[in-house]
Order: sequence, then C-alpha cells, then structure tokens
Amino acid sequence: MIKKINKKFVVLFLSSLTILLIIYNCAYNPVTGKKELSFMSESMEQKTGEQYYPFYTQVSNGLFPDKELQEYVSQVGNSLLNHPHRRNFKYEFNVINTSVPNAYALPGGKVSITRGLLVKMQNEDQLAGVLGHEIGHINARHTADRYTKTILAQAVLLAGAYYLEKKNVKQSEIYIAAGFFGSQLTLLKYSRDNEREADKLGVEYMVNSGYNPQGYVELMEILKSLHDREPSKLEAFFSTHPLTSERIADAKNLIASQYSVHSSTRDLKTQVFAEKTNILKLTEKAYSTFDEGIALLKNKNYKEAEKKFNDAINQYNKDSLFYSYLSFTKSKLGNYRDALNVAEKAVSLYPDFYIARLVKGIALAELKDYNNAIIELNQANNLVASSNATAAFYLAKSYDEIKDITKAVASYKKVLELTEEPEMVNYAKSRLSILAPEPAPAPTTAPPTKSAS
Repeated sequence: MIKKINKKFVVLFLSSLTILLIIYNCAYNPVTGKKELSFMSESMEQKTGEQYYPFYTQVSNGLFPDKELQEYVSQVGNSLLNHPHRRNFKYEFNVINTSVPNAYALPGGKVSITRGLLVKMQNEDQLAGVLGHEIGHINARHTADRYTKTILAQAVLLAGAYYLEKKNVKQSEIYIAAGFFGSQLTLLKYSRDNEREADKLGVEYMVNSGYNPQGYVELMEILKSLHDREPSKLEAFFSTHPLTSERIADAKNLIASQYSVHSSTRDLKTQVFAEKTNILKLTEKAYSTFDEGIALLKNKNYKEAEKKFNDAINQYNKDSLFYSYLSFTKSKLGNYRDALNVAEKAVSLYPDFYIARLVKGIALAELKDYNNAIIELNQANNLVASSNATAAFYLAKSYDEIKDITKAVASYKKVLELTEEPEMVNYAKSRLSILAPEPAPAPTTAPPTKSAS
C-alpha cells in the first residue's frame, strides 16, 4: 500500500529540485564538449569516490594480497591516462579479492577489478581494455548522468503520486507502480547507451597508449562465453555492464573502420602479463577451495566449512581472508580461543582488513574480554565508516556487560535498524525493554473524579 503523500514534503522536495536545476543546468561534459543537466558537481564526484572507494574495497574482501600484482595493475591503468578527457582527478586502480568476475568505476577516478576477472585474461591488452572502459565511464560522467536521471524520475513520480492522491483517482497505486517500472526501463536504456560510449572511449585510450584494440574484443568474447556457460557467476558484471552480441559487433566494426592498422601491426602483450599475474594461477585452486567453504558456511555446515578453510590455508597461507573466515567458523562452533588465535593471524597479515578486525572482536566478546572487543569492533567499523548487524550486536553486548548503558542502548537500536535476524532482534528487544523501557502511554480520558459524600 502506498503511504499517504505529505504535502509539505512534496513542496520542499520540488522547491529544492528547482534550485538544483538553476544551479547545475550548465554542467560541462568533457567527452562530448556539450553542456548538460547534472546534479552531481565535479567536486561531488571527487568526494564520492574518496568516500566510497575504501568502503567498496573492504566489503569486496579487501585487496588481493600481492603487492607486485597491485602495482602492475596500477601501472597499466596509469598508462591509459596519457590522453584522458579529465586529468584533474587522482586516479587509483586496485585488485579486489573476490572470485566474482567484475570491474567497476566510482566517480573521481577510482577503478577496481576483481581477482576473478583478472584470472580469466591472457594478455595485458585485455586488462587495458577493461580498465580503459571503466576510465571511459568516469570521463563521460556516467555516474553523474545516472544520479541526475534518478533524481528527476523520483521528482516526477512524487509529483504524480501526489496529484493522483489529491484527485482521488481510482486505482492510483497501479498507475504509480507502473510509473516506477517505466522509470527503471528509462534508466536501463541510458545505462546501455553509457556502455556503448565507454566501449568507444576504452578502445580510444588503449590505442593512444600503445595497445592492440583487438584485446578489448577478446575480453568481451571471454565474458560472453563465461556468461553463456555459467550465467550466475557473471550476474554482477552483467547487471552493471549489459553485454550484448550487438556491442561486440559494434566494437569489431569500430576497430575495423578506425583502428585496423593498430590491430594488425601491434603484438598482444603476453609475456609480462603472464609473469605479473602468475600468482593468480598458482593460487586459483586455493581460492576455489575457499569458495567451497563459503558455500558450506552459508548452509551452516560449520564443520565441513572449517575443513575447507584449513585446506585453503594449506594451499596458500598468505591471505588474511582465509584466516578470517576460519576464525568466524570456529566461533560458530564455540571454539573461541582457537578463533581468537586465528583472528590474530588474520590481523597480522592485513591490519587494515575489516573482516579480520570484526572476527577478532567477535572472539574477544565471546571470551568476555569486552573492553578489547569494543576496540576491535570499533576499528572494524572505522574501516568501512559504518556498521553491520553483527558488529553492532557484539558492540551492544560488550557495552552492556561493562555497564555503558547509553552506548549499549544505541547499539541495540542499531541492530534493530540493520537486521531482521530473529536471534539478534529478540535479544536486542529484550535488553532494550530492560535498559530503556518505553514510557507508558498517556491516558486517553481523564480519570473519574471522586464525588463528595
């Protein structure tokens, strides 16, 4: 059921939107050279990237633990900046430690590629292709474009919903729902257009930096082949990067018409790429074993998950991620002392890893070392500038135990905001009923007066 629209909110929202239209309707697109409507200024792009890049890196299992590979990917990314349309950003490139094949760009020059996508490549030109494509999204202000269209769609829908309610139109909820659906289709269409533009820019940046543009076509064909064989593994990539046979054909035609000389005369860069990415081949089995452990953990098969995480560590003992999830599993099995020892190893390998700090905090809380648990859990939250339900729950219990009632209450309330998991919710509600009971409601009628005798 659509909630009743608040008139004051509608007026305030649309007034604010009008002001934004006046301020930002002359934004400059450095790729097209045209002025366009935009509600995201360049300074806002920079701040957004700086704020969310560390967060997305942390929640994507952190950085892949190989300094040489990280430096190599950064080197390839920076080589594509010889002729960018936007030079004033501080560009950053990293490899995040997840098996899901994906790559993404945040505003302000922040680009990530996953271990799972990089391991599928055979040459540096393919890597340059995906990084160039993401740089294209940044340069063409595609995030700002989506942000602006979202605000406009919401404004139109809000105004329409208010009008339908005001006029008491029958079945207005159906019309409103249809409007939301239609707006999503519009945004999806622009997203596909954004992808085509990023394709062209990515190939341009590759060629200008000395790469063979054929590497980009190879990359797209690899992705298409992977999706055809195992669509679930490419779900994240295809949801943000719609990849069609038409786009592959467009890329081939672009190269044939504009870059045929570069495609036919430049060798694909395979040797250095093979050397720098060899660590991915050497550890591929370990990460496959780890992923099997994650699947078991999700099904609450803790004993078998523990075995898989131990096997992954035996195959590759330099990744904090493996130790972090082994610690979490040991806590689930009630082996808190072992969980703490393993968590300490995880932290020693990657001191700034959110998950490692989180599982150490959990183990400390279960061992009743509440003050140190609070330190670790707050460090975990600081790394992502937020809190998840598990961190909030253990912080609440730890503050509760040391009698810091104010922080305990705030953390229990945070738990209720973040999760519907019954065990956490019931415990939080139970403690809040004791620590911060709701005041009794005021009587709705005056009590009867005593008559005079």
